[in-house]
Amino acid sequence: KHNILKNYLNKKNIHLHNLALSNRAGNLRLYIPKIDGILTPPLATLEKRSKPYETRKISIKKLDSFNFSYVDLIKIDVDGNEQQIIEGTFVGKELSKHQKKTSK
Repeated sequence: KHNILKNYLNKKNIHLHNLALSNRAGNLRLYIPKIDGILTPPLATLEKRSKPYETRKISIKKLDSFNFSYVDLIKIDVDGNEQQIIEGTFVGKELSKHQKKTSK
């Protein structure tokens, strides 16, 4: 939100959602490591790692649950979870069907 205001972007076309995207809907635990006693959100992960860390319960949704009528571009930067997000979309389902057909 801060970056949107800082860059004077057109806020009418931007909607912030405090959640994660995946190939299913539900809730997960997010593990936020502490380094020298300071929470470090950029290093947060869904995988349990060595302590110290704090956890947060986060909501997850499938990308298709937003029911977009038109999309020019989707940029995904999720450090290795791109496949799970794509699998949660109509496009991902169609790609999966195509892969099964071509692998026979």
